[in-house]
Amino acid sequence: MNINSAKRTLLIVSIVAAVLLMAMSSPVRKDVTAQQNSSVALVNAASYETAVAPGSIAALFGNGFSTQIQIASGLPLPTSLAGVTVKIGGKTAPLFFVSPSQINLQVPSGIPSGSATIEVFANNSTNATFTGTAVVAEASPGLFTINASGRGQAVALNGDLTPNGTAGQLPNARAESAGGIVILFATGIGTTSPAVADGQSAPASPLANGVGETTVSIGGQNAQVLFSGLSPGFVGLWQINVQLPDSLPTNAATSARVTKGRISLETTLAVTGRTDLGTVAGIITDGLSGGRLANATVTLNSTGGVSATTKTNSQGEFSQSIRAGNYTLQVSATGYAAETKAVTVAANSTNTQNLSLAKQKPNVIVIVADDLGYADLGIQGSTEVLTPNIDSIARNGVRFTNAYVSAPVCSPSRAGFLTGRYQQRFGYELNPDAGDRTSGLPVSETTIANRMKSLGYATSAIGKWHMGIPSQFLPQQRGFDEFFGFLIGMHSYTVWNQPNNPIYRGTQTVTETTYLTDAFSREAEDFIQRNRQQPFFLYLAANAPHDPMQATDEYLARFPNISDPTRKTFAAMLSALDDGVGKVLAKLREHNLEENTLIIFFSDNGGIPRTNTSLNTPFSGQKDQLLEGGIHVPFMMQWKGYLPAGVVNSAPIISLDVLPTAVSAAMGRKFSDSSLDGVNLIPFVSGADITLPHTQLFWRSGTTQYAARVGDWKLLFFQNSTRLYNLATDQSESTNLATSNPTKLAELQAIYQSWNSQLPPAP
Repeated sequence: MNINSAKRTLLIVSIVAAVLLMAMSSPVRKDVTAQQNSSVALVNAASYETAVAPGSIAALFGNGFSTQIQIASGLPLPTSLAGVTVKIGGKTAPLFFVSPSQINLQVPSGIPSGSATIEVFANNSTNATFTGTAVVAEASPGLFTINASGRGQAVALNGDLTPNGTAGQLPNARAESAGGIVILFATGIGTTSPAVADGQSAPASPLANGVGETTVSIGGQNAQVLFSGLSPGFVGLWQINVQLPDSLPTNAATSARVTKGRISLETTLAVTGRTDLGTVAGIITDGLSGGRLANATVTLNSTGGVSATTKTNSQGEFSQSIRAGNYTLQVSATGYAAETKAVTVAANSTNTQNLSLAKQKPNVIVIVADDLGYADLGIQGSTEVLTPNIDSIARNGVRFTNAYVSAPVCSPSRAGFLTGRYQQRFGYELNPDAGDRTSGLPVSETTIANRMKSLGYATSAIGKWHMGIPSQFLPQQRGFDEFFGFLIGMHSYTVWNQPNNPIYRGTQTVTETTYLTDAFSREAEDFIQRNRQQPFFLYLAANAPHDPMQATDEYLARFPNISDPTRKTFAAMLSALDDGVGKVLAKLREHNLEENTLIIFFSDNGGIPRTNTSLNTPFSGQKDQLLEGGIHVPFMMQWKGYLPAGVVNSAPIISLDVLPTAVSAAMGRKFSDSSLDGVNLIPFVSGADITLPHTQLFWRSGTTQYAARVGDWKLLFFQNSTRLYNLATDQSESTNLATSNPTKLAELQAIYQSWNSQLPPAP
């Protein structure tokens, strides 16, 4: 065995040092001094036998050695401690510990076998204060025991460096299986090669090997000694690595003796016979992503006190051999809910237990911009309008370069996101007319807020609703505990009390005087502040940069180099939105919530250059159109304590994925609902699933437009013409391949028609 590792040395220090301290504080053995017919008595520090060996650890008992208790503070050991010096056979002994009645020391090397004079010089005296006679042997082995008596359970490590023993003897102790390795600790074994100077710690390289044969008997059988020598980093402490005989039966007190010139007292080891062992093995996975969990703790406990603990490897795998019986299996990992179940272990068989751990609930924030172009953010390539706070979501998480919304206009796009379903399925594929005050998102549909609220989340919608004005369609009837914002498709940023379009808090109108984007940011901060001690779901639906084009002087002043007044206002409006995102992030950091908050940002549809100067580069088309410019949007997501950072993902996704992603995160596990068209994105972002989230995506906008994306190919019916594009080579949709590739066209048309046949007729 390799005994040079720092990890092993630290384990030895923690276990053995505790035993040595117990020995140091043991009461005076008056029976020993009486046997030696002397005022002092020197004994083996492990076994209390009267014979000691040169270089070994020994305990000297008597009375009046010192008026204080003192322990050596470092290595090499001092030869004078608390005013006390000890000589054995005329040689000065290094000292571990001095008290009025006991001195722990190292027997000097080079003392011949036989009787040796003991001299104790107390209170810095130059004359011997106490004298006695020591019995010196070439070797006089004693095994350290956990009760510091030289008998009973030995201080020993199993092959995996756990303490050997039963659960009631030492924390995390377990029996070693027959044929396994145990490491014993002893003193009094004799000389080594190379020799180690008195008081000095044993080296790790070269190892100080014992001279002459050391034999070990376990359960009455000879055991193979793999190493016998000084334990690196210690003074006088021997380490004996032994392989247990294969045929040992199960016994919590299997006898163990060491022989080197003399035979040690009998100690015990906890052993499990091979014929009594079974195995529990399996794989532990993340219930949310499906990925394998490394370094999860797996513990088996029985009512009889038998226990074993192991960790999963880098592939989430574990295997633990243990005595046959009934156990409680508990699996835990940081950031996950522990799983516990009863298991039965049968001898000579493997019980497979694959468990998934639920991720602890994160907060969830979804931020939706309004009419934002694909190229309007700094992270998307803008050099004119910088958006450091929105960009940080991408830098701290993942940015999707092939992200879509399910509609090219506001209300149906939001209906799709809020339900996780293609809005065509429930007849909501067009924007309601401006004067429509009767319709809304059908009450038959379950919203993301309904689902999050049912999972114990506080829920809030802030900003633009646009899902219906009648009472049955209002946010508070759709799963939101709170609402602050307006109900229709647009609102002035600076004129708040508009006829038939007030600002609401809940169902009550309020008087607002703050630039509307800033007011929404304020409300978002307040919601986080009030709900910081419970899981919350926040839907922040900004109306920026949707027209009307209005900005404050403060934001306009940031763009002195933009001469076009509309474009300057657009930049100012977007800058205000970015400030708001920054305030939300800062509030999370203030309360140490950012590491456990899932944040998703996207636009409800493409930009509309003719009214707000937004940029959809490199795509053609705009809002209202199923060309890429109308539906291909900025989309980014972060969960700093869980998901990787700085990832750019090119897989096609859609805003319908937001609901299953958020709900899965809230549940801590992937969940299944066959009615949903979206998917949980977390397995794909984490790398646990290397397939594509979607191989097919669909759009229909009334009777005038429809589209399907299948892989890199896009079918588009637009302006009364059927088109086919290869988006891998033609992002701008400039080359119609419908005529030159009729086979691919027919394939996509059939796929689209299959989807369309599931829907109500287009309005």
